[in-house]
Amino acid sequence: MNAISPEWKYREAEPDILINDEYDLSSYGIGGRIVPTPGHTQGSLTIILDTGEMLVGDLVRGKPSNINLGMFYEDREVLVHSLADLVTRPSSWIYMSHGGQIDHALFKKAVQNLSEKE
Repeated sequence: MNAISPEWKYREAEPDILINDEYDLSSYGIGGRIVPTPGHTQGSLTIILDTGEMLVGDLVRGKPSNINLGMFYEDREVLVHSLADLVTRPSSWIYMSHGGQIDHALFKKAVQNLSEKE
């Protein structure tokens, strides 16, 4: 944020938990897991609930008919690879930070389109 808005001064956050591999959330009473999905940022994460809901945050955005990569990303190739991995996982609804939700079939189609542009 400091790079795009120099007037804002943010300090780096100190994480309570470092997640480098899939992380089971059952010890927190949540049926699901956290999956590292770098590309948007090195530390980007996706939450996949046992219900099939997937929270992808800023990895993608848009409307069901036009899904794009998030506005900012560190590494497009790594991001598309992370998305391709998510498509292989069972899911029902994918929730984005910007644009609402899409079903798995639309998500898969959008990721295939992004991969073809690679």
